[in-house]
Amino acid sequence: MLLAILSRKIEKHRSANGQNSYIDCTKQLHQSIAADCVAFSYRFKTLTLGLNVIATDISRPLAKVGYAFSEYNFLPYVDLHENCNVGQKRPVCSLIWDYVEANAGRIVTEWFEPFRAYLHNCEYQSA
Repeated sequence: MLLAILSRKIEKHRSANGQNSYIDCTKQLHQSIAADCVAFSYRFKTLTLGLNVIATDISRPLAKVGYAFSEYNFLPYVDLHENCNVGQKRPVCSLIWDYVEANAGRIVTEWFEPFRAYLHNCEYQSA
């Protein structure tokens, strides 16, 4: 899954002058966190998945620190990775594009099972 390529951490801080800082913390990310995120992602049949993990210390395994998965997104927001203002900028958009092109036969359409189940529920509730 693409998540293995993109497992990284961006922190948002508000500086004293009120400006937001987006800090790349990829080097501090413990490898087991990336592995846990990839394992979690296999529950979904999608090419890309963004996971938001809240942890007290990203340099240690999740099992040893307090943590929670706060949300997951089928269309991950990548702008912060490309445009962090502290730390190394990463070519996330081009990585995603290359991955999607290489896996074009698996691209999600309206027949993607989670979408079909959602649409079925909407039709059922409106009837």
